[in-house]
Amino acid sequence: MAAPKNVLHDRRHWELRAEEARTAGEAMHDPEARRIMAGIARGYARMAKRAAKLANGEADPFWAQLLAKVEQTVSRSRRNITRK
Repeated sequence: MAAPKNVLHDRRHWELRAEEARTAGEAMHDPEARRIMAGIARGYARMAKRAAKLANGEADPFWAQLLAKVEQTVSRSRRNITRK
């Protein structure tokens, strides 16, 4: 199967990043650095789950809300520009 064109839809990309972060964290001796890397790995794992949903065409509330906010901001900016 070909890789998705958009990295947001590429589950494997995020799974690999998560594994890299886990491996790097496990190699660290500093407990705080290990904790931070574990958090990064969890974040990448969440991105992998989100990518799988997006690739399957499932709605993603996070991105839908973000897009709505961007569109609202653009609309507000256009109104402000035309008033000047």
